[in-house]
Amino acid sequence: MLTTVPSEMRPIALEKFSKETKLSVAFDGINLIRMKEAKKGVTTKIEQFLEEFVSEKKVDGALVMRKDGLSISDQLTDEYEGKDVATAFSSIILNSEKIANSTNYGIIDNVILDAEDNFIASKIDDNNYLVAQSKSDVDYGAIIIMLKSVKRKIRTIIEKI
Repeated sequence: MLTTVPSEMRPIALEKFSKETKLSVAFDGINLIRMKEAKKGVTTKIEQFLEEFVSEKKVDGALVMRKDGLSISDQLTDEYEGKDVATAFSSIILNSEKIANSTNYGIIDNVILDAEDNFIASKIDDNNYLVAQSKSDVDYGAIIIMLKSVKRKIRTIIEKI
């Protein structure tokens, strides 16, 4: 999350982010303002896609985030802030990966947070995750299968840059 990075280190963090994701970004000195592409903003494309995904009522909300906690785009319910969910899942994902690596359990593709509102984080690529928000009476298997096709579409948007 960029706001947790000391101000003097933000340009370096932003440069690293741009190199790792191959995304162009605008930076106002404090905040990441937007990602841009020649014709249409990447975040705008992802936002439109998430709006359609959530409006189909398959999930209550969705978020695309970087593994390091930067929220790229979100369509979560009003109860949740995208940056807070991204920060929480960043910690969960990074710790899960450390455990998986140290125990040789393999690669973790999905993380489920079973609570009042359930969240499922699913790996898009090495640096990005899709987080789906749903109610407690959810069929996790169905959501994970549905997220596979959604991840492919989001990956396609990200890779075009």
